[in-house]
Amino acid sequence: MIKKRTTREQTRFGQGVAAPAVNTAAFAVGALGGFLLCGWLLNRGYLVAELLLKGYPLALDARVGTVSFWESLWDVGRWPLLIWLLGSTALGRWMVPLVFAVRGFFLSYAVAGLSMAAQGGVLLAFCLFGLGALISLPLFFLLGSQSWEMAGRIRGQLFATLSDYPREYWLRSLIVLAGVFLCAMVEYQLLPVLLRRITPLLG
Repeated sequence: MIKKRTTREQTRFGQGVAAPAVNTAAFAVGALGGFLLCGWLLNRGYLVAELLLKGYPLALDARVGTVSFWESLWDVGRWPLLIWLLGSTALGRWMVPLVFAVRGFFLSYAVAGLSMAAQGGVLLAFCLFGLGALISLPLFFLLGSQSWEMAGRIRGQLFATLSDYPREYWLRSLIVLAGVFLCAMVEYQLLPVLLRRITPLLG
């Protein structure tokens, strides 16, 4: 009886370590690939990131690049939305780690490109990517873990039905949704101010 109860508790939704381990490994592989590719392109002269840095002060002075809150929301929420949708299909079992690898690749490539470009690139990379990542990445991993587990629970069908979703799934989804709105609001309010403050370092 005790053994059965322990097994049942261990198999509860969201209690496993396989999902975060798989997604973390995929993200790390993608991030390493993005960093190495960016370094290789810069060393070969195929990527001239200095031009990107020089363009930021000009764009900010001209008030170009002002975005709405909904654009910020889409920028922050598109990756979690994709992961959440993949959790409703059996294909998510291998598609979720693939998305984590792609997300890690693009994030690492962008950060490395700005950081290696010139003085002030690290600060710019933190403002553009690191600030929002402090909130969005933990939410991304939380959602990715439950989506990967949910995709593994689907048996004999391509898509999940409403009865397949446990209550914890919807609770965590609401937490992630609230976090996405918070992250989008932070970026919408603070990012333009921070970018204008660091403009002298990029000119």
